[in-house]
Amino acid sequence: CPNSFAMAELTHVAGLVTRENVKSGASHPNMMPTVVIFDTTLSQGLPDWVRFGTALRGIEHAIGAICHPKATSDIRTRALQGLVLVNKGLKGMVENQDSEAAQVNCYLGGWMAIRALNTGCYPSIAHLIQNHYSARFNVHQGSCSGILSARILEYHRQKSLLYQITIARALDTGNDGDQPLPHAATFVSDLVATLPGVAKDHADANVDEEMLREFAEYMYNQHGEKLNRLSPKPFCSAEDFLEMLTRPIATL
Repeated sequence: CPNSFAMAELTHVAGLVTRENVKSGASHPNMMPTVVIFDTTLSQGLPDWVRFGTALRGIEHAIGAICHPKATSDIRTRALQGLVLVNKGLKGMVENQDSEAAQVNCYLGGWMAIRALNTGCYPSIAHLIQNHYSARFNVHQGSCSGILSARILEYHRQKSLLYQITIARALDTGNDGDQPLPHAATFVSDLVATLPGVAKDHADANVDEEMLREFAEYMYNQHGEKLNRLSPKPFCSAEDFLEMLTRPIATL
């Protein structure tokens, strides 16, 4: 009986952080549950960083599956359906955090998104980066998504443009069609800006430029090959990675 929207309980994967602040984990088919009961009364009184941070992970899982190089049309369809529901649920919880309908939308959409991601697309590029950011800097993964999701999307926008247009359309709830469709990264950053308790930028997580440079060098040197298998646009150097990390949110 989960009381948040993290979705790990719906998979066969468990994450952990080593003593060296490195993300690791375990997985086994027997860890997959046969029944999960979601009761919104268990979510009453959750702190904002848990409520909105775990729900935001549903957005991350969905866009990660949609842009993944190995995603099929079926996976993308499922992820887009989940994206619409989580977006609706998050906006509903911003208005009324105890809204039963909004919480159900977040959970149902989050389930659809994580199932899409885990059907041959785990991890996504953002999932990999955010897992390591979380472990290295002791930042909740919801805040990692708040800080990094839009930046990562913008980095590979030109190489995943058709898929990002579908993401933008799924997140667009107010455009009457007369205005140009904003980029997917803009929709994500605008959504994050409304979420209580979720970090919006590195400074909110006490991560400075020198820490980011060290992180970029670590990720490229230790995980560069894997990053480039997962990213629609490859990273040619640690500087490329650092440029992605430090892109001002206001320019997205």
